[in-house]
Amino acid sequence: MGPRNRSTERASLKYLKPLFKYIKKYIVLFIIAMAFAVGGTVLTVIGPRLISRITDIISEGLMLPQIDMQAVISVATTLIFLYLASIIMSYLQGFIMATITQNTAYGLRHELIQICPAFIRQNVFRIIVIILKVIEEVLPHLLDIR
Repeated sequence: MGPRNRSTERASLKYLKPLFKYIKKYIVLFIIAMAFAVGGTVLTVIGPRLISRITDIISEGLMLPQIDMQAVISVATTLIFLYLASIIMSYLQGFIMATITQNTAYGLRHELIQICPAFIRQNVFRIIVIILKVIEEVLPHLLDIR
């Protein structure tokens, strides 16, 4: 993928700025979700080091007459808890972000209905088509799809 175009970045910000108005009240949850994402990722990255340690213990045990199974079990138990914590953090991060997304979408729909209820009741299909067209135009700019 090549370097990003400045006009693409400006277009993305143009579409995102109004959205920040709705997301502002969820900033604490957003920060918590990001902390869970970082924590889950860090724990996942640490996992292979523990697997390497288990491999080292076993290979040292093969050189000696016996393998230190107590050390292997200790490291393996730590590895299991590490991966469980990573799974829980990743799940919580996804759950929080899904909740923020749902609440934001609900707020946008509710505000739209408050603004023009009669128009919406009469033109629901047209509104859906317009929204889908806007999403098709906005999404590639946000994701930088070419």
